[in-house]
Amino acid sequence: MAEPAASWKEIQIRRGAAAIFPEVLDQARALRANADLPDDVLARVVPAISGWAPSGHLEHLAVAGRSTLPLMEMALSAPAPVGVLNASGHKLFALGAFPRGQAQAPEFSRPRGVPFGKLRSSLDRYLEGLANLSSRLAEIEKAPGTAVHPLLGSLTALEWLLFLKLHQEHHLRIIAEILAG
Repeated sequence: MAEPAASWKEIQIRRGAAAIFPEVLDQARALRANADLPDDVLARVVPAISGWAPSGHLEHLAVAGRSTLPLMEMALSAPAPVGVLNASGHKLFALGAFPRGQAQAPEFSRPRGVPFGKLRSSLDRYLEGLANLSSRLAEIEKAPGTAVHPLLGSLTALEWLLFLKLHQEHHLRIIAEILAG
């Protein structure tokens, strides 16, 4: 009897943090590059695609990304798991994508309409914090500890990295649709 196909998460974990991290960093650089679009483009809302303008998606990712980095640090420093991935977390990692329109951003990370200069600075700080993790990839891959995500349950540092990958992909796709529409 054939073995069941590996899940998206299993495939990513086999690839390892050294393969995943550059993709996440490239996505973050793409976010920052999008922040340099003309102001009228950053402010464009296309309701058929999203209720948020590209600037809203970028602001959300800057806030969410910057709040994820300390959670990764918590998972790295925890000697053991503090909980488990819940059903929503398992579903996300099995699919390997955020389903469109099926979740709401936590209140703290919803766009507030920050000035574009502040948005760019916030993305710069996120990118800097993310880049600082490059020397810790072996640790990210092996750390047994977890930190709690408000919707997905407890994630290891590697799962937090996978979360960043999926979350950024999701919003980059939406931004691309808005820009094309």
